[in-house]
Amino acid sequence: LLLDADGAPLETARGNLFVVREGALVTPALDGRLLPGIARARAIEVARTAGIEVTERALTLDELVNADEVFTTGGVRGLEPIHRCAGVGEWDSGEFTARVRAGLQRAWLGADDWS
Repeated sequence: LLLDADGAPLETARGNLFVVREGALVTPALDGRLLPGIARARAIEVARTAGIEVTERALTLDELVNADEVFTTGGVRGLEPIHRCAGVGEWDSGEFTARVRAGLQRAWLGADDWS
């Protein structure tokens, strides 16, 4: 987990960070502190197309700690659920992660599931 000097979660070593809170996705804004990521852009597009609210703004560590689900996106690994971050918290992989992952799979591979 990469944090800014003010403690704001930005991204991970493997990709862009997404947090599910209160029925919506939140991801750090593209304000020059993180890589934009093609997979990030596609995940946002897929989520919005599926009717999921997506907000791009600064995250707080408290929001990450209290998230319902956490996942990252990257060009090599696609979407990866995050189940645990030492010293921060543990999360279940739930409906939002599954919906965005399935949308990315369809968009990239034209398949309904990865084998």
